[in-house]
Amino acid sequence: MQIIYKNKPLERVLIGANVLTAAVVVASFVMLFGFDEPLMRAWILYTVQVTLLSVFIAEKVVRMFNAVSKSEFWRANWFEIPLLLVLGIAVFGVYGSDLSLTTAPGAVIFSRLWGKAR
Repeated sequence: MQIIYKNKPLERVLIGANVLTAAVVVASFVMLFGFDEPLMRAWILYTVQVTLLSVFIAEKVVRMFNAVSKSEFWRANWFEIPLLLVLGIAVFGVYGSDLSLTTAPGAVIFSRLWGKAR
């Protein structure tokens, strides 16, 4: 399905930003999980990943407003909403049975910036 966008130069910039963001996501995962020890501090890599998740979400919102037909846009991209929700839940922390945070990236960042997670 071909989506028609109002601002074509903006769409080209978004495509370039999306490719660059995807490359940095892959690099951060390789740096975090590709070696015996992470190449950088884990909380820094988690912060990068959370920031890039925000970039992906912002890109999707900008594209939605740039689309000529919002219904066509959602018809073509409906499957990304549940995937982003699942990814958001995984990134921002999962509660265990005792309601304590596990080592999800959001929990690691929270404990690093604001003290121990409860």
